[in-house]
Amino acid sequence: GSSSPVEHGLYVWENFIARKTKAEVIHIIAHSYGGIVTVELAKKFSDDFSKRVKKIAFTDSVHDLDTQKAPGDVRRYFTRVAVNWVSSNDPLDTPQEYGRREVKRVSAGTPKHPETSWFAYESIFKFLQDPLL
Repeated sequence: GSSSPVEHGLYVWENFIARKTKAEVIHIIAHSYGGIVTVELAKKFSDDFSKRVKKIAFTDSVHDLDTQKAPGDVRRYFTRVAVNWVSSNDPLDTPQEYGRREVKRVSAGTPKHPETSWFAYESIFKFLQDPLL
């Protein structure tokens, strides 16, 4: 049941998170294609997902709420709980351009895609730990 990243993510959520995990607060860190998987999880399991997943930290995610046909409630949810640290020459946490219906974007502090998680990890954990963010 894991022939693609999306299929694997759906399988894990359905068989482990939904059925076996009682955690009421879940945070997700998703790099690159992991953003696409995360959006698909939110679409398929929207009620459970939005109740339990409190924050989402993307690192150079390639998700696209339009292309992935995310419904309005899923879009609004992502604009409230998610931040995407993107590859950029700008210093860490410098705001980056994004559209009104997109996830907030800030610089990861590096222009190199594979390094975005490492360069942004302190900022990501601050985001995950701060109840006001």
